[in-house]
Amino acid sequence: MAADTRTLNLDARAQDVQMRFGLVSLAVGLLAVAILTHLGVRPGYRALAFIPFFFASYGVISALFGVCSFTAAMGQRMTKDGAERVANREDLSLQRKYAARVLCLTVGLAAAATSLFVVAS
Repeated sequence: MAADTRTLNLDARAQDVQMRFGLVSLAVGLLAVAILTHLGVRPGYRALAFIPFFFASYGVISALFGVCSFTAAMGQRMTKDGAERVANREDLSLQRKYAARVLCLTVGLAAAATSLFVVAS
């Protein structure tokens, strides 16, 4: 899915940061699940793994889409010179539309990963 450049609010550097954050969060989530499972913690408490899985999926998905939902909510985009305000209302509207998709995908993926580990272990 090739996004129109008007929908992007992260530059390449910011996308790299998001991807790294997502991968580190994934490692933390997997480690947490492994430790909780090894300790025999009840499944209800293992559902707390949703938190690192949310951050992991958000980082990876926002990096792939090039859209940060929180930056879009503030009406900004990240550039190599820092944050700048999005002046064009149409561009901002498109960014917020993609930002909503990013959040929906994030919650869905994090819930699926958490469910998999809670039920399977």
